[in-house]
Amino acid sequence: MSDLMFLESIFKEQSWGGDAFIKTFEYEILNHRTGEAYVISGISDADLKIKNGKFKNLNLGSVYRRNRHLFNNLKSDKFPYLVRLLDVNEDIGVEVHSEVAKAYYVLDAKKDAKILFGHGALSKEELKHNLNELMIERPVSKGDFIYVPAGVAYALLKGVLMMELRLSSGKTFTASEQEAEFMSTVSVPSFDEKIAHKTFLLDASRITQFLDKKAFTVEKWEIRDVLDLENKSFKMMSVISGKGFINGTKLKKGEHLIILSDTKHIQLEGNMELIVSYL
Repeated sequence: MSDLMFLESIFKEQSWGGDAFIKTFEYEILNHRTGEAYVISGISDADLKIKNGKFKNLNLGSVYRRNRHLFNNLKSDKFPYLVRLLDVNEDIGVEVHSEVAKAYYVLDAKKDAKILFGHGALSKEELKHNLNELMIERPVSKGDFIYVPAGVAYALLKGVLMMELRLSSGKTFTASEQEAEFMSTVSVPSFDEKIAHKTFLLDASRITQFLDKKAFTVEKWEIRDVLDLENKSFKMMSVISGKGFINGTKLKKGEHLIILSDTKHIQLEGNMELIVSYL
């Protein structure tokens, strides 16, 4: 259907990667050190190919630039959103993001898994000389949602399979390789902006709104039986479990798609869970 845009993921090897994408989503990849999967992206080094419809075999970035009316007539010159999966089998260094927030959904986590989030420093000088000792551990488990405001230092540690959702603007600085930029961007003292989750029951289905900010919204849709919705904007969808149909088209775990803004109605059928985000 022309109002549904399925995307072909790009996988990237990382020293900290593993084989969770093969085991969890049955992706047909051979590399057992795959750390990243770009699943909704129009950035230059991960401009995803469209798999279906009238835009088949074209890249998302070029389709966005030439058909802005299908994306709520956004002002951004480039496709403004990014979703990627991260299979973290070794600790990733402390980093900070500038300008806009990031969000993470924990797709899976080993027993006693944790991340580093925020720090206890009272000055940048203190943080610079004692970063590793001052970072704060936070336990995480499957199904957790983590909101990381711009300026908050954090690190993903081994044993987690994550979905990252964010605007494609802003820059990420690592403490180990970009110390000057990291120190100028990180917030001192640190903070943790608490986000209240909201849950809505629609017939037999459940929608949990994790984040509703000016920049973007993130929700989890748990579909049971049939759910009919009006649509007023383009949406990004990732199927994280189960299978079913969307407007008569089959869906299965591990698929990622965009519902274009000219779609007036969404009908979901089946037994599945989706992470849905929109601007």
